[in-house]
Amino acid sequence: MVGSTRRTMALRLLLSFSCLFLIAVPAIADVGTCSATATNLAFGSLSISTLTGATTTGSFAVTCPSGHGSYNPWAYCNSIGAGTNSASQTNRTMKLGSNSIAYQLYTDSGYTNTYTYPGNTVYTWPYSNSTGSTANSTVYAKILSASSGIPPGTYTDTYNSGGAALVNNDGAPMTYSVAETCTVTTGVNWWNTLNFTVSVTLLASCNVSASAMNFGSTSSFITANINTTATITAQCTSTTPYSVGLDNGQNASGNQRRMSVGTGNYLNYGLYVDSGYSQAWTSTSSTTSCTGGASTCVLGTGTGSNQNITVYGQVAPQTAPSVGTYSDTVVVTVTF
Repeated sequence: MVGSTRRTMALRLLLSFSCLFLIAVPAIADVGTCSATATNLAFGSLSISTLTGATTTGSFAVTCPSGHGSYNPWAYCNSIGAGTNSASQTNRTMKLGSNSIAYQLYTDSGYTNTYTYPGNTVYTWPYSNSTGSTANSTVYAKILSASSGIPPGTYTDTYNSGGAALVNNDGAPMTYSVAETCTVTTGVNWWNTLNFTVSVTLLASCNVSASAMNFGSTSSFITANINTTATITAQCTSTTPYSVGLDNGQNASGNQRRMSVGTGNYLNYGLYVDSGYSQAWTSTSSTTSCTGGASTCVLGTGTGSNQNITVYGQVAPQTAPSVGTYSDTVVVTVTF
């Protein structure tokens, strides 16, 4: 019997185990951690003549607390969309009812770069891992135009808009790449709702001007009435009640208006509300009534546009005491 040999083969199974370690990269803009705030922008109280071109400023603060790593620097973008009374980011308006005042928000003091959503201006600021960082920037606001027919009152636009932080998170210490923009997604993006109001109070106001009244030339013996007119122009804010009164001039004797050509030499004349020369014009201190009674001043309501008022003047028959040019100065008072 031939002997046999058993060979035993052993197969060794090599098992390997790989462990995957997740390395957490600090994110300075964790949702719910960072926050943004914006102050209200108030233009204050302005008249219609000073409204267009008026400016004001506010501030935009983005705060991220400590513990997010080292950034040198960290960067953020301010984003402001359209307000509740604005048609769009390029057509911002403050409103009072259906009346509006156009304005814009800018990132620069030259009023050239407007705020958008998402933002279009990158800001950088130092960040400390131990203390965090609060970055501040300025919001510049300017009134662009307003209709002359808008009424006085407070005009507003309210925002529930966003602030954003964008941080490049590669490298230690992390350095923001200025080649990135506010809209790229390679960095860490964070958005926050901002609440602020833009406002201006339009004051009730009136502007007034007047043309000269010229009776012409005549002989010293005035035998018939000499009549002429002048024009007062009042521009008052829409819906604003007003009255226009005239004083008795610099040379009056009681209620008699007089022109003078030198001490002791006077020529009587009258100023009237009506073309019939029956209602002498008086002064006024009320927006709704005339000091001398009905029809002794002019009452009106502003439209925002120029309103012309005729002043009727008359020199009655008399003899001038001296040859020369007679004159007087009358003060026009608009009460509103």
